[in-house]
Amino acid sequence: MSELSDVRHWLNQADALLITAGNGVAPQEGALFDQRAFAQNYHEWSQRYPFKTLADALTYKFPDHFEKWRFWGDVILKTQTAKSPIALSALKKLTAHRPYFVMTNTFGHFFENAGFDPAHVFNLCGDLTQMQCSSGINHGIQSSLPAAHALAKATKDRSADLIPKCPVCQKPMELRVALNERFMPDRETNMALRWFLTANEDKRVVVLSLGLDENGSQLRDPITGLVSQFKSWHYVTFDANPLPESIQARSMRLDRIDPAELLPRLS
Repeated sequence: MSELSDVRHWLNQADALLITAGNGVAPQEGALFDQRAFAQNYHEWSQRYPFKTLADALTYKFPDHFEKWRFWGDVILKTQTAKSPIALSALKKLTAHRPYFVMTNTFGHFFENAGFDPAHVFNLCGDLTQMQCSSGINHGIQSSLPAAHALAKATKDRSADLIPKCPVCQKPMELRVALNERFMPDRETNMALRWFLTANEDKRVVVLSLGLDENGSQLRDPITGLVSQFKSWHYVTFDANPLPESIQARSMRLDRIDPAELLPRLS
């Protein structure tokens, strides 16, 4: 494929990589939004409560904090113990020996689990492995993993002590995921991303975009705008979304082959 040759050339010449990724990049997260897969993986919950996908569960009002945290603990542990997607392992190899940054609206900690530097991953919609105070006041970010493990072990214990609480005000903690107006974005990594973009405006940058569906415009549109603006940037997408006319001459759409198969051939 001459297309692959062109992309390899762009990558070989690249000074930096920018990766934009939607939840399609991680099958275990995509399955959370599919009714059949959700019913298989979370049968207990889909039988007990009316939600049929994670999209429904995100806004569901559980009867108490204990039940809510039991459910989310289950989701956290299942997403964190799943095998890292092949596509991410291949992407990681492409970042070797060059600056990179990842922008993603996944929230399953998949890039970090695949070995990407957390300081170079901006999780736009938050991170399941982190929690924040439900008061809406910034009392710091804590890991949600200890609470998830404790709840998984206590199958019959409904003690309130198992509900994670804010170390400052003792209010219940909640996931640091973009569920409501209390969501605390990662300002530090966001600032690092901005510095990365500024530092590479006049460099040879390749943008790799994958796993974005028709609703991924919050990631896709700003970046294609930058590609249009900076003439030394190239854009490679593995999705079927149409390319803006202004960047077509410096872009490639490789949507006919599974990224898990194609990405290893680019390294």
